[in-house]
Amino acid sequence: MRFIALCWNPSIRSAPLIAPPSIANSSADCWAIALEMPGVIVLTAGPQRPALRWATQLQGLVIGDLYSGSKPASDEPLSSASSRDPVLVAKQLVTSYWGRYVAVLRPSDLSGPSVLRDPSGAVEALIWRSGNVTVVASTLPDFLLAALPPKLSLDREQIASWLESPAAIAGSSGLAGIHALAPGSLSQPGQADTQVWRPVDWINTPPPPNDELPTMVEGAVDKVVRALSSDRRGILVEVSGGLDSSIVAAALAAARHANVVQWLNYRAASGEGDERVFARNLADALAFELAEAEKPDYVLTERKLADISRGVRPGLSGLDCERDVDIGMRAQLAGADTIFTGQGGDMVFFQSPSPLVAADLFHLRGLRGLVDPSLVNTARWLRKSVWSLAMLAWSERRGRRLPATGRPSFLADRTSFDGAAHPWLVGLEEVPPAKRLQVCSLVEKLTLYGENRRSLVADVIHPLLAQPIMELCLRTPTPVLTSGGRDRGLARQAFSHRLPDAIAGRRTKGSLGGYYARTVAGSLAFLRPFLLEGRLAQMNMINVARLEALLTREQLIIRGDYPSILFTALVESWVREWESRISSLHGRS
Repeated sequence: MRFIALCWNPSIRSAPLIAPPSIANSSADCWAIALEMPGVIVLTAGPQRPALRWATQLQGLVIGDLYSGSKPASDEPLSSASSRDPVLVAKQLVTSYWGRYVAVLRPSDLSGPSVLRDPSGAVEALIWRSGNVTVVASTLPDFLLAALPPKLSLDREQIASWLESPAAIAGSSGLAGIHALAPGSLSQPGQADTQVWRPVDWINTPPPPNDELPTMVEGAVDKVVRALSSDRRGILVEVSGGLDSSIVAAALAAARHANVVQWLNYRAASGEGDERVFARNLADALAFELAEAEKPDYVLTERKLADISRGVRPGLSGLDCERDVDIGMRAQLAGADTIFTGQGGDMVFFQSPSPLVAADLFHLRGLRGLVDPSLVNTARWLRKSVWSLAMLAWSERRGRRLPATGRPSFLADRTSFDGAAHPWLVGLEEVPPAKRLQVCSLVEKLTLYGENRRSLVADVIHPLLAQPIMELCLRTPTPVLTSGGRDRGLARQAFSHRLPDAIAGRRTKGSLGGYYARTVAGSLAFLRPFLLEGRLAQMNMINVARLEALLTREQLIIRGDYPSILFTALVESWVREWESRISSLHGRS
């Protein structure tokens, strides 16, 4: 979902620095003017152009999908707001509606508009000033940077934090000169951002009764899927055979208006991660025809990495390069303008096998947790004795630190990044430890919305990360989410009547670790000079000697550091791409 909004005070005679037609005509991406009125121009592009809703009373514009329940919001959702205060309007928006949107509020004074990014984070919100014009955009095409240039430079501290923890990609941009707004946050000119939606507020909201939760989870998923699948030309559904994608598939099958044109399962050519038996079982149960595709082995190249390095953040969700290209082509051939996935369900519904679940039980019940059946069930899940789990959980129940992330051994020595920079991680000190883990993981899941090749040809939707589902599951204690001593136990219970027993009760998960290890091993001839002689090395962000020792087939087998190496190569590519673009931009200015 791509948009560019230009806002300025219409009383100032010097309107935008460029004529709107020149913007559209200079782009090869089919940008078109969707709205033009005094003080505001909005351009949109993409397979599913975002809807625009203008509220005259509040001088407010909502860009994207906005829903009330399972139905689209009315044309003027802001017109009934009781205040012109941007904070109050933003709070009303996130309380009364949900969706995938950015709201631009009151672009009428000299200081510029206030901007709200919806809590799901599905649509990027980038903000900067150029002359008298405030730019709010979801992406940074070359023609926009040339016409209304920000004062760009690389933010080295933020880039270093990415290397420490990939989840930091979801925080500030690596570009100084552009303000990247956090999900659920309101930006007002000359003020610090206001976080109008925070996970901690929902964690501290009393949960519904346990016996009502399965029905509520099922209803929330159905509501979200019905809304997001309406008015789509065609939908391609990823069906992995796992629980999360099966839940989404079942909700789509129940949403009879959803125009699904293909249900697609991928497997590696080597046979790893082959979950066709489960996907076929689901297809039989839900009565749809399953398409099956093979993920070929591939090697990394500078071009492949550059293709996912042009966004404001590295395109982490596009690192599976061949599959990324393939699914985009399949969507186009099938006539699909939308791709649905089950991603994000692992941490919304809580999959992580962690003793912190038992720590949350003690946090909630104190010593009475020792006789709670959940403790026994969790011990069975984790394959620990009840007493060893109880001792470990009791020691963790008052922990205040955020869950640690594994720092790659080849980074240059520096103070480790703790992830606290993201607004969602603020105020978690009194939150039970497994809930803190859940929030940290949800921050990491925000990286799913980064630009990739398939997102250029289809609208990629992760419905399990929608605001209503996140809010319900954040309210629900982790011992309830893992009821029965099972990962995603509540979700299994909620959808057991819709899914085959083989999926609802499944205890295994397909792994592609070997597939990606082979990708790195087969790419060593490219990766060694690319990283060891690259910009990150020149900026002293990595320890060249340590990394060189790891970039061998033998060490990859022994150490298994291929995820960190893949990610570091992506950051290296992003730095090179943006240094080149910034240099070109400065050369034109």
